Amino acid sequence: MFTWYRNATVCLVFLFDLPAGDTTLKGAPSAFANCRWFTRGWTLQELIAPSNLLFLDSVWTERGTKQVSTAQIEAITGVDQAVLLDPAQLAAVPLARRMSWASTRNTTRIEDLAYCLMGLFDVNMPMIYGEGRKAFIRLQEEILKKTSDLSLFAWQTSEPSSSGYRGLLARSPAEFLDCGSIIANNDQFRFREEIALTNKGIRMRVPIHFVENELYIMDLDCSRPTDDNGGGAEERIGIWLVQRFDTYLRQFPGQFVGAEISPNSRRASIFLALDTDDQMTLPIPKHRDHRIYLLPPETTPGYKIADLRGVPSAFWHADGRFFGIGELTAFIGFTRFTVVTDRGKTTQIILVCELDGMNALRTSLYCEHGYNTSTKPEGFIDPFGDIERYGPVGDPFSLAVLSPGSVELNVLLLHPDKEDRSHSFLVSAVACRPDENSPGLFHIMLTVEAANAVGATDEEVLDRFWGKGTGEGIVGELGVLSKPVVGSKGLTKSWRNRLLRGLK
Repeated sequence: MFTWYRNATVCLVFLFDLPAGDTTLKGAPSAFANCRWFTRGWTLQELIAPSNLLFLDSVWTERGTKQVSTAQIEAITGVDQAVLLDPAQLAAVPLARRMSWASTRNTTRIEDLAYCLMGLFDVNMPMIYGEGRKAFIRLQEEILKKTSDLSLFAWQTSEPSSSGYRGLLARSPAEFLDCGSIIANNDQFRFREEIALTNKGIRMRVPIHFVENELYIMDLDCSRPTDDNGGGAEERIGIWLVQRFDTYLRQFPGQFVGAEISPNSRRASIFLALDTDDQMTLPIPKHRDHRIYLLPPETTPGYKIADLRGVPSAFWHADGRFFGIGELTAFIGFTRFTVVTDRGKTTQIILVCELDGMNALRTSLYCEHGYNTSTKPEGFIDPFGDIERYGPVGDPFSLAVLSPGSVELNVLLLHPDKEDRSHSFLVSAVACRPDENSPGLFHIMLTVEAANAVGATDEEVLDRFWGKGTGEGIVGELGVLSKPVVGSKGLTKSWRNRLLRGLK
């Protein structure tokens, strides 16, 4: 229809509710503005597409043309004068601003709120009456296949969400009501990345800014004036996102947030939920939101922790350094990190954590050196060299092999330089259970400290670490020393074997 109107020599608009009169449209601004034609969804394309549009009143008298009334029509509809004069200018208008032109319009059928806009966005899709508001979701999906304009996500809702979250797509043109002044950013950093629709939502590499815990700001690469008159400074627009497993949802969908470039901003390839109706695939916790935080040392003289990664990746929040596991009460994963000494020596370590019930968080530490010389079961995935193969939810067999079991190994003594024990160091992990004020939140305290191993045996170093008389430790070959949190002298031999293998 849009093309049909655009190719017409002249289009006549019969305004049945415009009273007859001898004045032009400018002489009857109130009556013209109150015409029902300006409130209907399908008439928006009738207004924009034709190059020659003639208005007729209730007695079929010519009252004026679109070309001579552009300022008046812009004030009524919000449609830019440049677009009214030349429909080819539509492509230069941000998507959100185009959507705002339909925000106060209505149709008899809810599906037509989407179908009547296909021409404005130059997309085609089947018209399926009966699909309800899903039609508008489909319209936005079609638009995403041919655009890199992130302003499509610059909508706001006044309706409360039952879960507190929304997907990235709007549910109605009405949610673009306040987008009439949005301006696209056209600097060198303008978003030009691929946007892909997948079974997990939208996948794209977007600029996001970490705020705290699971909360982020996504830069929409567009701005709006800071005052209501459209003048003054411009504010860059962002929206709040929250990470749930490996999917991002929109939080606080009723508001925008300023998006400023900062050291915490980065471009990341992420999945963003389209909508929140699919409760089977979207990880929205209904009750508690359980987390396992890793708390590495902020500063340790002579040592630093680098290249920290978590497995399974779907649960790992790199910015917040925690596993967000929703309502799960059983979980196993690990973090891999590198300890770098002030002499440039590096040692890779994995910290395995296993949650079995809300009061049982167990941990174990393994170092790469011991792993490389050990025998591995067939099918086991190397947690040091093949971490990508664990996939988003982890490999069940390999994680079971790494399971701490009933006895934990939570301290490693490492000798990066066998000839000089002055550079030996201890790595330890201590799991803290949730308290009454933070149910469901677990913390693992990770420490790295000098071992003071010069002139001392490994057993003596271990005794100093735990305190005298704390029991016998397990001394491993290859410069690795560990001790079970729960155990006895009778366990020493079996746990020594486990340690030397680096595996359960």
